[in-house]
Amino acid sequence: MTLPAFAHTGQTMTSGWQEGLLHPVLGPDHLSTAMAVAFLALQTRARAPWLYPFSFVSGMAIGAWSGLEGLTLPGVENGILFSVIILGLLVMIRQPIPIGPGCVLLAAFALLHGHAHGSEVPADADGMIYVAGVLLGTLGIHLTGLCLGKLCMKQFGNISLQLMGMLLLVYGST
Repeated sequence: MTLPAFAHTGQTMTSGWQEGLLHPVLGPDHLSTAMAVAFLALQTRARAPWLYPFSFVSGMAIGAWSGLEGLTLPGVENGILFSVIILGLLVMIRQPIPIGPGCVLLAAFALLHGHAHGSEVPADADGMIYVAGVLLGTLGIHLTGLCLGKLCMKQFGNISLQLMGMLLLVYGST
């Protein structure tokens, strides 16, 4: 039996942009995933590290819209947990992914995360405002992860990203 992801218990405030902004930071699954996206972007050594975060946030926006519209996606919670594990492992084993397939993979995982956020908004709340906060919070984590990852790589080498991947894997899947 699988338990729901910690950040999607249905017991959180989901009515304003402030709650949306805080959710990615306070939810272990979301924080771990967003940081992993940034670290994977650094591992590609691409000239455009923003492509992975852009793909993730775009996928989240589409997923959130589907959740707000009441569409159902099977296995969302299991998919979120799977995404945390896979992304943490990819960072940990320092497996760079080519940009194209990486963007598709991240957008697919983000679709699940976004759908969960859109689905958890109460009918009487302004879901678009909440989702805008979630998207901004996620972008903030991506930017923080890019900066933190670059700093750690400069100070401690590539091994630091492997250690961070391990931490994200453990923290995000709890």
